[in-house]
Amino acid sequence: MNERIARLRAKNLTQQPEICSERAQIVTRAYEKYKDLPPLLLRAKTFEAIMQEMTIWIADDELIVGNQAKMAKGAPVYPEFSVDWIIKELDSFSTRTSSRFLLSEENKTVLRELLPKWQGRTTKDRALSIIPEAAKEAMASQAFLLSPLSSGLGHISVSYQKLIDHGIDFLLDEIQEKLAHCQPTAAEDVERKVFYEACQIVLQAMLHFAERFAALAETQAARAEGQRKDELLEIARVCRKVPRERAETFHEALQSFWFLHLCLQIDSNGHSMSPGRFDQYTWRCYENDMQRGVSPEREEELLGCLWVKFAEISKLRDYMGSLAFGGYPMFQNLIVGGMDADGNDVTNDVSVLCCKVTAELKLSQPSLSVRWHKHSARRMKLAAAEVARAGIGMPAYFNDEAIIPVLRNIGCSLAEARDYCEVGCVEPHVAGRMEGMYSAGFTNLCKVLETTIFNGVDPIRGKQIGLAVGEQFEDFTAFYDAYRTQQRYFMDLHAQSVNAVEFAHSTLCPTPLVSCFVDDCIERGVDIRRGGAHYNYTSPNAVGLANLGDSMLVIKRKIFEEKKYSMDELRGFLRSDFLGHERVRQEFLNDVPKYGNDDDEVFIGRDLAHTRGYSEEVAREIDGEISRIIRECHENAESIIRENIGVLHSCAALLLEKEKIHREEFEALFTTEKEEVAKTNE
Repeated sequence: MNERIARLRAKNLTQQPEICSERAQIVTRAYEKYKDLPPLLLRAKTFEAIMQEMTIWIADDELIVGNQAKMAKGAPVYPEFSVDWIIKELDSFSTRTSSRFLLSEENKTVLRELLPKWQGRTTKDRALSIIPEAAKEAMASQAFLLSPLSSGLGHISVSYQKLIDHGIDFLLDEIQEKLAHCQPTAAEDVERKVFYEACQIVLQAMLHFAERFAALAETQAARAEGQRKDELLEIARVCRKVPRERAETFHEALQSFWFLHLCLQIDSNGHSMSPGRFDQYTWRCYENDMQRGVSPEREEELLGCLWVKFAEISKLRDYMGSLAFGGYPMFQNLIVGGMDADGNDVTNDVSVLCCKVTAELKLSQPSLSVRWHKHSARRMKLAAAEVARAGIGMPAYFNDEAIIPVLRNIGCSLAEARDYCEVGCVEPHVAGRMEGMYSAGFTNLCKVLETTIFNGVDPIRGKQIGLAVGEQFEDFTAFYDAYRTQQRYFMDLHAQSVNAVEFAHSTLCPTPLVSCFVDDCIERGVDIRRGGAHYNYTSPNAVGLANLGDSMLVIKRKIFEEKKYSMDELRGFLRSDFLGHERVRQEFLNDVPKYGNDDDEVFIGRDLAHTRGYSEEVAREIDGEISRIIRECHENAESIIRENIGVLHSCAALLLEKEKIHREEFEALFTTEKEEVAKTNE
């Protein structure tokens, strides 16, 4: 890295994250001023106020500009989503041992006065008002949790390419055309009109934000000399052009990208705002620079400046969140490599450069991932290996040949599936096409098991949180069925709670800014939180599967097969946390196979309750019968293929021409084949 990047990096690494109250103040004033507007317009006007009023700055050495808060690595406060935990932890943010945030007395005083005004008005409050009481009790016992309950939209990758290739003026023209076709007398167009007006407001606000940086750069240039003066004037030029217009240079592409990425973060405090296939949508502009004779070293410097800006983004989490997400992660997942819509490898110079800059800077953000397939370029593999050798826990590798079929199975076209990126931890995603809460909370499978053992009671809290499924069971199959009944109950409660959260966000905090960059929101005139995206998925998760399998097998062996202990004794062991029963605990740990020891019986739902109960002689008879069935089916399949080989070839040729054929087209192939055979016979 050159001296500029070394200075920026050193400054970033030595700067302690700090809580900034400025955004909270602006939002509070805006909500009061625009309280009578529909939620879409309220959110749009609030974003506009932030873009107009927030403090902006351009630090020494910066070439890519744009800040999230008054200070570098400042964490804004988002009172519209939740405030209860912030009020509770105000005095401990700066002293806690995990993910500590500085908080000045001035900011603390502001927040103490401001945050109580939001109590009862947040998305969290709205969600909790409609979540069933049974679900609240289950969450209190940690049977499941809702991860987006206290934050905004995250786990998404928007179409950055749309902005870089077209610019905001293009989008504004598209929205204006849609507005012009709204019928004043059509009831369904009332909400569409409001949505389009909100989109216009947020896009114009982004342009104003960029203009502010252009003006600031010009002001600083007037006081600067030499190289820095030229740099600031170029920053001003770039900020006046993008994101308004199509980006042509690599600098313009990076700055346009950053304005959108930054604004998404400022608008919502959800993490995992992922840049997606960064090397693909910036490559055109990089190539333009190469043709104009710009040095690769200059492009590397610009990319290094952007990487430092990534590392400035910070998010305030509660104490438990800080333990779960230590180190201030934002999961800004940037992925390189992979293939195009035709299956060709798309490694380019930007792919390699992203790896090089990541390995050299050794920053925690962005989170670099690499797409891998059997035709991946050798230079991509070597560049990824260099990142791994840097010892920073990157890159993450994603297997195209495994992930693309998964996306096809959920309805994506082949071209869409081949264009996937990744959001969150490991979630495949088609940028600019999808929305959904990928991490809509976690069901605690081991807590479900504990609740099953105790007949629906949480033994820690002494409360009935689950179904009364019984205390004694005839055999393990009966116990396992009781567990499955209990699990379904908690998952249903989890789903109801997720629906409540989504309702709260859709009614109180729509996101017109995100909607502008996700298909088909503008086409439909529907906000992304109301189902406007082309694909809408929500996926609660389950945790503790391996521990569940291990525990189930202990119960199966020791309680039901060996009958060494009773269910009552097991409950006693658990109530005492095995105090005074160390021998039993060691027996459970060591005498029964565990997950990871190559024992199939551990796998829940497959072999766990279905151990073979027949002799070797019977097993041979079963094997022989199965072999006969398979052999006959194989012979029949070969016969059908031989008889219809012409149809098979015609079908293959048609599928090469068209990605998908319909029933009528397929059946027509057989008719054609019969006609040709008849002509031959004549």
